[in-house]
Amino acid sequence: MPRCPPVRYRLLDLVFSVVGTVAFLGDLGSDMWSTVKYYKAGDTAWAALYIGFYALSSLVLQLLSWGWFWVDKKDWDLLEEAEAGDISGDYVECCSIQAASNGGAKEHRGENGTKSPEDASVVGAVPVLLSDTPGSPPAATTTQDTQAAAGTGHRTAGSVMCCFWTGPRTAGSEHQHIVRSFWTSKIIFRTFCFTVLHVFQLGYPLRCIHSLEVCFAACRHPEDDLYKDYAYFLIHDLSMMRLVETFLENTPQLILILYIIIQREDIETFQYFSISMTFICITWAILGYHQSLRLILKGKLELSIFSSVIYYLWNFCLISSRILCITVFTVTFHWGIIVHFILLWVAFFIWASLQKTSFMKDKFLEIVYRTAVATILYFSWFNIADGRTLYRCVVYTVFIIIDSVILVVSWMTYKTPSLLDGYEMHIIVIHVVLFVVGLSLRLLYYIYLHPNIRNEKKQYADVPDGKIAEIKVLHSVDKTKQQINYRMEYLAAQIY
Repeated sequence: MPRCPPVRYRLLDLVFSVVGTVAFLGDLGSDMWSTVKYYKAGDTAWAALYIGFYALSSLVLQLLSWGWFWVDKKDWDLLEEAEAGDISGDYVECCSIQAASNGGAKEHRGENGTKSPEDASVVGAVPVLLSDTPGSPPAATTTQDTQAAAGTGHRTAGSVMCCFWTGPRTAGSEHQHIVRSFWTSKIIFRTFCFTVLHVFQLGYPLRCIHSLEVCFAACRHPEDDLYKDYAYFLIHDLSMMRLVETFLENTPQLILILYIIIQREDIETFQYFSISMTFICITWAILGYHQSLRLILKGKLELSIFSSVIYYLWNFCLISSRILCITVFTVTFHWGIIVHFILLWVAFFIWASLQKTSFMKDKFLEIVYRTAVATILYFSWFNIADGRTLYRCVVYTVFIIIDSVILVVSWMTYKTPSLLDGYEMHIIVIHVVLFVVGLSLRLLYYIYLHPNIRNEKKQYADVPDGKIAEIKVLHSVDKTKQQINYRMEYLAAQIY
């Protein structure tokens, strides 16, 4: 499997983009419809809460979208300068690779400031000497020769200096031409217009439209790597933003709708529509996010349809179980759920901060990211850092089990007359079944279906503890500099 995008842009990815955008518009219409209905019925508190969840989600999305644009724009400007010929000759990336105890490799930056990937193979190139003939791939050399020839880095104890040739520089800015050739790019690259749109909460819809325009162009030019790479770059960002939207807006709104139905002991047409749109958005966000995680990685086996179904089902069951216990607690304690949320949110935010996440390149935006992560963790597991993932997952699961038991027991102990009277045991059984089935499917997935389990073929030899190993790159030279979405690559590395 290639490192980032497939060889051709797939029709399936276009379908994901179109359906995701349609779901967003449908959900927006549902929010407006529900808010107006509640307001006209005199339920101003419910109307304010319903639109408030949307406003909070939109604010976070605008901050992420605006921040990512500025980070990407700086990278594109650097690429434009490079492609314009500011630095002549072949493009060589140098790095010092530290042998890890588990057989992996960690990167260091050379003095030229170029960041190398965590794995020597991910550039799709081979260690080389600088070539005297621009445009031709130099021959592979030893690490000592490469270090001497590059002259841009330094070796440390237990490290290997490597340089990677990624193809000749070309005149002009072909990548920038593609990025700026779309109709929506005229708005995106006008800083004032782009900022104003984000202030008025229109940045995320603009990203959706821009992504669709690029995806349709990629379908019309299936063999053009530039269109394909840029389309996948945008899809990865949107998948993360839809996941944030799901847990900051759709999931809280679903709990509110269920609470209102139980309180009123009646359900109206617009509530049927709202529940349907919420489930569609949650489903598509999970599938789209999972799809992006798999596309960004190299050296992993493609997931089968069965694996994807299992992945979706265990997420759906565990999230549904969580929503159910929060809803019944809210029915009895009403505004008390806010206190519960704040207490857990603070705990999850501190937990995320202690793990020293580095998802964003800006400190303020990193805080925004941790804020969103803390909200996601209130409803579902979300891995944000490498290391002892299994231990963190077990601790989180035990914590959620204890919290869910407290919520359900509190509801049973202090429940007031409601539509749920006489159905207490049914609700408890459904909650337990959903959780057990979800947890069982999750174990099934990670034991038998996870790509790391299925991928038995290793590309590199294991590195003994404390010893330097020669890293043999098995891939041929890639003469194209692929555009990598480092944000999704960061998240994918934590999971796979």
